[in-house]
Amino acid sequence: MFILLSILFLWLFGNIRIIDMRDNPNNQHDYRSYDYQPPPQPKQPTYGMQQAYTTLGLTASATDDEIKKAYRRMAMQYHPDRQINASETEQKWAAEKFRAVQKAYEHIKQQRNIK
Repeated sequence: MFILLSILFLWLFGNIRIIDMRDNPNNQHDYRSYDYQPPPQPKQPTYGMQQAYTTLGLTASATDDEIKKAYRRMAMQYHPDRQINASETEQKWAAEKFRAVQKAYEHIKQQRNIK
């Protein structure tokens, strides 16, 4: 008799969450109950202004014209069409550098409202 009662209690207390979820409308979970911790969200990498200026080889005191000239110079230097005679690894590196230069220029343009 004791064994049957203990099995019944274990079954009842083991299924409390199922019973509570059935009472919840639309079967949505209340994350505050049951000490639930949502999984951590991956952090987006931040791209700071200092990193953007460093990528273009400039300082924050550079003028808009200097920024445009530095972007054009580096874009010409690392553009994939200019890397025809380079090895495959050098071409990949130049393409990554070209994308980084583009991203830095777009970030600075957005912050400074450069047209």
